[in-house]
Amino acid sequence: MPLFVGIDPGLKGAAAVYDSDTRRLVMVRPLPVAERTLTTKNRRTEKQREANKPATAKVRRRIDIPHLHQIITGINALDPVMVVLERVGRRPGESGADTAGFGAGAIIMACYAIGLRIEEVDANVWKKKMRVPADKIEAVARAELMFPLDRMMFRTNSTGLRSQTVRDGYAEAAMLAVYGAEHI
Repeated sequence: MPLFVGIDPGLKGAAAVYDSDTRRLVMVRPLPVAERTLTTKNRRTEKQREANKPATAKVRRRIDIPHLHQIITGINALDPVMVVLERVGRRPGESGADTAGFGAGAIIMACYAIGLRIEEVDANVWKKKMRVPADKIEAVARAELMFPLDRMMFRTNSTGLRSQTVRDGYAEAAMLAVYGAEHI
């Protein structure tokens, strides 16, 4: 049973393990995220200084590296053929690429550290080959067609209504794994 892993590296990303013999998902896990509060004593605004108020706290969300290592180690125990990771890039007007880049770097290092083969692929390349639309809801619908027996994992509940919150990171990770099995 050749297994392929797909990883969508964003904060709402996931790791999916796909069995190319059964054409089923073996596992899908959300990427772990940790929140860290940042404050800087010396960076108060003029109004904060005048009112003797502390600096405003800022919350930063990033991939939780220790928990990511646990997930990657668990995936390695399944002996996958390779990991396919969506390459992170910044497009004009897009924010969050630095956070996704941090996550992608952590994923790459975790995979290399335990000896997993990893392939990066541009989003436009794999999405074109797999006929995945850019729209998140339509991308989830595409994943549901590809994985009819596993389709409920791409939504927050099992009623199948369009008004649900979609898990596009799960869907894209699953389709990346299929891309690895069929095109790399």
